[in-house]
Amino acid sequence: MVCRREFLSVGLGAALASAAVGANKFRWAISGQIMFDRNADLDKIKLGAQQAAKFHFAAIEPFTTNLTRFLDKPLVLKEVLDPFGLTFSTCSGGGDFVTTEGGKRTIENNVKLARDFLRPFGAKHLKVNIGGKGRRQAEGPSVDDLKATCATLNELGKRVLEEAGMKFGFHPHLGSVIENERETRFALEHTDPKYVGFVPDTAHLTLGGMDPVKLVRENWSRVVAIHIKDTDPKYRKVTPTSEESRNMQSLYKTLGTGGVDFVAFFDLLKQKNYDYWISLDFDAPRAGEGTVEENLANYTRYLQQTIKVWS
Repeated sequence: MVCRREFLSVGLGAALASAAVGANKFRWAISGQIMFDRNADLDKIKLGAQQAAKFHFAAIEPFTTNLTRFLDKPLVLKEVLDPFGLTFSTCSGGGDFVTTEGGKRTIENNVKLARDFLRPFGAKHLKVNIGGKGRRQAEGPSVDDLKATCATLNELGKRVLEEAGMKFGFHPHLGSVIENERETRFALEHTDPKYVGFVPDTAHLTLGGMDPVKLVRENWSRVVAIHIKDTDPKYRKVTPTSEESRNMQSLYKTLGTGGVDFVAFFDLLKQKNYDYWISLDFDAPRAGEGTVEENLANYTRYLQQTIKVWS
């Protein structure tokens, strides 16, 4: 239960967050990966909500793996988030988009996620990671695999719109079926813009050999929502080796490390009058990386003092 002092503090935080949204037009979410463990219990979720509100986030974006025991009980979680002025911006779905039977299961599972879990929170979009036949091979997906992926994306996006009334976007991601510029552009060119957009992540685009500012500018009409994180500056010029990619989490760095030109990226968002969710998509801190609260303080300080987009 939230005590009165905590509630008043959170209420002030929510008011400040609203002011920030009005000033910058951006809506800020924090990843459930940093706030919750896998298969989190209610106490862990309450603590995560309290921490997110303390730093004036308006939403949390969990993965389904964070909330496995509550995916059929959305109102239980809504009762936890409401007193903190929080919601779920979306819940990251995914699955096998390549094989015939896997694609059918993926469509049904993600439509259910959007329709039955996310709608009670007022979510407006569903974001998915793209799985396939197994671990990504060095040669990447075949053209046939990409065509199959696009067919699944089209059908899923159509049903998410028709059955849940939501936008839908795929997430280019290192190690997935859609990792690099060739695959990302193929997916955008072979899916229906009425049903399928994309959710760019500044670090994953960089790690996949792409320029986030250029790709997002050129495909602005397809942007559904945005993820941000940073990476090592060397990956502006070279993509990670297979060995580096196996330890993917170590490739993600705190904001301001230098792999992403966030000044140019946020200048683009301002030029385009972007006014939807930006999710700080980070994992829980590893050994030597500080506490969750220290990480949140560092992220928000960088956005406020260096990039000047956080009030």
